[in-house]
Amino acid sequence: MEEYFEEPEEAELSEYDDAAETGIIKILTQEGVAYRNEFHYRLEDAMKYELGIKEIFHERTDAAIKRLVSAGRIKETRPLGRPSITRKNPPLFYRFPTIPLFRPLHDEMIRKTKCLDMISAMSSGMGYYAQDLWLHALDNIGFSIKYTNTNEYNGKKARTSGNIDMIAEIGDMTFGIDIKNGMAYPNDIRDKFMIACELDLYPLIIARIISYKDRMWLYENGGLFKLYMHSIYDIRFKNTYEQCSERLGYPFIFTDKIDNHVLAHLMGIIEDWCPKKDELDFKLERFKRSNFEI
Repeated sequence: MEEYFEEPEEAELSEYDDAAETGIIKILTQEGVAYRNEFHYRLEDAMKYELGIKEIFHERTDAAIKRLVSAGRIKETRPLGRPSITRKNPPLFYRFPTIPLFRPLHDEMIRKTKCLDMISAMSSGMGYYAQDLWLHALDNIGFSIKYTNTNEYNGKKARTSGNIDMIAEIGDMTFGIDIKNGMAYPNDIRDKFMIACELDLYPLIIARIISYKDRMWLYENGGLFKLYMHSIYDIRFKNTYEQCSERLGYPFIFTDKIDNHVLAHLMGIIEDWCPKKDELDFKLERFKRSNFEI
């Protein structure tokens, strides 16, 4: 897990901040115009832009955008004309101040906006689709699925609102598992962890992406996580959504199964922690004593 903990928080600008600014300039040079979240998702794979680092976190990208706008190196822009009926507030794009908003840039913003609308309409459904793929994949590699979409287990009911996607057992460990397939950083990771804790389960988050702060928080408190980096989309929609994925730089994978190497890495995480289960138990017990009435 520590391989992802490579970006500390500093008051002064660091090589990561410089890389974020350089990456944004490279993306705009390539695209002409880009949506704010487009910078987020493209720079998750920072090596693609030869920035010398593996990943740039979204918060750092946002800070870099703000600095570049303040310095006058990039500027906010939107499509010309009246908002569409389906989108009253057009998404915020960025371009170079030296390049006028001529027709090709305007048309590209319209195309990207249409892609955003298409993706937004499908994101919830693809979340359920990914959940089903993971459920079947875990079952196939030896997990015993006890319950799905629940906040109760062994006579206990979680006080934290919401459910976890599944409760599954492998070996002598029973996990409260939640799947996060969305593009943005999930905002309820800690709630899912809390539900698992309240049910005396080992929390396991399987997510496309998690913020740096939540990764550290999970590690400190005894939660396990597996990142798979690409949002899972139904392979039947590949022809419709692949062009949108390419246009926006969104990391999609069109599939009808979880890849074996992803499952192998998940099992490696669990196997690494099995001999150190006492450490997880200590962290979880410490968290419970600090946050629950025991």
